[in-house]
Amino acid sequence: MELLLKTDSKVLVLDKLTYASAQWTPPEGNPNFKFIKLDITDRSVLLENTQSIRSFLGEEFSIFHLAAESHVDRSINSADEFINTNVLGTQIMLDFSKEFKTARFLHISTDEVYGSLETGEATESSPLDPSSAYSASKAASDLVALAHHKTFGTDVIVTRCVNNYGPRQSLEKFIPRVISRALKGLPIPIYGTGVNIREWIYVEDHCKALLNLINKGKSGQIYNIGSGERRSNIEIAQLLLDSMKRPTKIDHIEDRLGHDFRYALDSSQVKRSLMMPPVTSIEKGLKHTIAYYQEYGKSKEFEREFALMENSYAR
Repeated sequence: MELLLKTDSKVLVLDKLTYASAQWTPPEGNPNFKFIKLDITDRSVLLENTQSIRSFLGEEFSIFHLAAESHVDRSINSADEFINTNVLGTQIMLDFSKEFKTARFLHISTDEVYGSLETGEATESSPLDPSSAYSASKAASDLVALAHHKTFGTDVIVTRCVNNYGPRQSLEKFIPRVISRALKGLPIPIYGTGVNIREWIYVEDHCKALLNLINKGKSGQIYNIGSGERRSNIEIAQLLLDSMKRPTKIDHIEDRLGHDFRYALDSSQVKRSLMMPPVTSIEKGLKHTIAYYQEYGKSKEFEREFALMENSYAR
């Protein structure tokens, strides 16, 4: 949103504002920004706002479809919300795109649809092999989006990105959880031995790539978005604790069900097309991220969110 507003584009945000939504203040007095609180799975509410949307954005606009339930642990405990939001919500937004004859529909997905890789890298043509309700729902939504392109000619692009990190991420996610518990002097829970490997990208790098793709990407294509920054969970936790100079204990807990061992993307297509910006190093990105949460950690909102997340994990 912030990057789009810097380009003087009109930006309309549709958001349900669930527990995981970042607490932010809409740009005050900016005529290029509008916010509507709604649930994308409620087709009737979306239709009720049709005139308001059209009058603000005009006749032609593009859609960045980022709305999703995204936490694997929660999908293991209850899959219904993931299937509903990620699959049905995507179908409704695609129908909305068709009705409005939008310029482009950018569907943001995940590297988790490829499943666990022992070696090598997943390309855009690699088979889908999801391990959780979350990744299965995202794989399904990818196929729904691509089918919409084939059936109706909708200008659809699917992106599959590695793990994002950076400011304003929900405290239930791995990096914010490590930082927030370290700030509290609490043990850091790590699934199993902690050797599971993820590829990490700083959130601003991902957003810049999306802006490039909305403008230059090829319709009907899938684009992997990665950084090459692959680290084990235990390495990331130790990097954070060392940077924070916190001698906090790491607590190895029972491994997660169906826990994928390793993700790795071949992002050469988006790099060859010059649509991937220079990647922020993991060390620099974590430094920025820690600084944000150290400041956020002084607020009442942090205390509220931290208590909510801790209670959720306790169940």
